[in-house]
Amino acid sequence: FFFRLLVCTPYSRWAAAVSAMKWQVADRVLHRTFGQATVAYVGGIDGKDGEWIGLILDTPNGKNDGSVDGRVYFRCQPHHGLFVRPDKISPMHSSHWEREGADPSDSSNSSS
Repeated sequence: FFFRLLVCTPYSRWAAAVSAMKWQVADRVLHRTFGQATVAYVGGIDGKDGEWIGLILDTPNGKNDGSVDGRVYFRCQPHHGLFVRPDKISPMHSSHWEREGADPSDSSNSSS
């Protein structure tokens, strides 16, 4: 019962939908810590496992300029670049949900 309750919460639906999204270059996103950004890269990073999302932050509180260990993945101003896992960002516009065909705030998409 507890597991089913946990899985069926609105946050769980939202987290599952966000982690399954197909991010595209130019998507506008929100990162909880670093704020608003634009997706500039989607893919792997040398020496790191899994998929990464390269962001160009709206403010200069990032960690790089779009490069990691000398390899350029995208270009931006110094301190505007950031690489994150896909589940660390959320879409800023509903058009992203429409493109993905799901809205996690819609309880009819629940798999309970």
